[in-house]
Amino acid sequence: ARLPVIFGGQIIIYLTIKLFQHNYHVLKWPIDSQIPFIAEWIYVYLSFFMFMIVCSSYLFIKDRNNYYQLFRMTIIGTMITYIVFLCYPTQMVEERNLCDTDALTRLLCMVTFDADYPAINCFPSLHCVDTFIVLYSICVSKNTKLWVKGVVLIVSILIILSILFTKQHYVVDIVGALIACLIVISINKLL
Repeated sequence: ARLPVIFGGQIIIYLTIKLFQHNYHVLKWPIDSQIPFIAEWIYVYLSFFMFMIVCSSYLFIKDRNNYYQLFRMTIIGTMITYIVFLCYPTQMVEERNLCDTDALTRLLCMVTFDADYPAINCFPSLHCVDTFIVLYSICVSKNTKLWVKGVVLIVSILIILSILFTKQHYVVDIVGALIACLIVISINKLL
């Protein structure tokens, strides 16, 4: 019952933050121009939501204490990213060519890009903050088998790559997400 309330609250806060933002910064590095747009990576990008549900459910069943840690760290991570969004608004400025893609891929891309238009609040990537937090939570769980940790690592890497190949974020957004995650872990250890 808590997850829908928290998710709904996040959306309301996110939309409210947008009302106070002006003068967006573009944090594009030279390497970002070398990364191609590959529309088919939208499937991996969208798998993020299932990844979050499956991993948090797994921890709920296998390691209840670590599940609560994950839950708390996700809230802390969201708060940190929202503060950054408010203080230093960023914008993604990229061209995406959907001409040579199949109908389903094109549709998924268009719906995703339209839902996220304009592409603002990119630094740090909340997709990556949450992915790093889930990866950390699974890896430190003593009740999680090594092969599960390996699968979560591989899926995490694919999700992080997907935000680049779908041109949803720049490389610096991933770096910022990793730093935010390290801050979240440090704060969580103090609580």
